[in-house]
Amino acid sequence: LAFTGVEHDSGKIHLDQREAASARFVKKNIEQNVRLTYEMRDDLLRGRIEKLGEKLNQAWEYKKTFSSQISNDYLDDIYRGAMQNGALGGKILGAGGGGYFLFIVDPFRRPELVDYLQSAGLHTQAVNFDTAGLTSWQVR
Repeated sequence: LAFTGVEHDSGKIHLDQREAASARFVKKNIEQNVRLTYEMRDDLLRGRIEKLGEKLNQAWEYKKTFSSQISNDYLDDIYRGAMQNGALGGKILGAGGGGYFLFIVDPFRRPELVDYLQSAGLHTQAVNFDTAGLTSWQVR
């Protein structure tokens, strides 16, 4: 995970997405994105991490067509740099426009990617797969 430091109004982005969804090419891209989610699930369950990264990259490209507010030059530069520094794929989480990027990276190239992201001023956090499922806790 990489926090972009960019604040955004997800409500406005979702509204813009709803308005843009009537365009034929956007409808097609939404359908393709849904298809990709099932393929990504299968890749993840089968341990095909490189394919998962490729499809995550495709999903990011589709997502950017849903609204002009999902990405901008700054976010595109971060993404492009991440891909040049070891990321297999990634996408911004939530509505877009800021917040967190999630990147898939080969473990051997992880230090290179983390160095790049931190040098770009992003806060990074490792995410690992766990066979035990989600664990949560509450702090008083």
